[in-house]
Amino acid sequence: MLVEAIPVGLLITSTHGVVEAANPHSLILFKCDYSDLVRRPLSKLFALPHGQDLFNEEAMTAGFDAQEVTATRPSGTSFPAELIVRPFSTPTASQLLMIVTDITERLAVERMKKELFQWSVMICALH
Repeated sequence: MLVEAIPVGLLITSTHGVVEAANPHSLILFKCDYSDLVRRPLSKLFALPHGQDLFNEEAMTAGFDAQEVTATRPSGTSFPAELIVRPFSTPTASQLLMIVTDITERLAVERMKKELFQWSVMICALH
């Protein structure tokens, strides 16, 4: 099945902020079993910088585009993630699709690019 093969975490949640389902890659990202994610409140999985409220009523109804967040595993360890939220409806309920991507490597590359730029500026200043 395609959903199982996608290399990003997919979480289906209630509009009340509770995980209802997760794809296999989510279990890899969060380093846990399915039962550790299902029924878990989103507030225990994700945090925005500066304590912003990620899961306010507006965001939970309208969804939002890519946000950098800190994702916390059930074990207590964390990783930088990008989170996209899209609302959808089924005949029985309104739900949210959350797309979770680990951005650890992307941030490391950005850091290296910044450091290389700083070094090039210093070298040019010497000449």
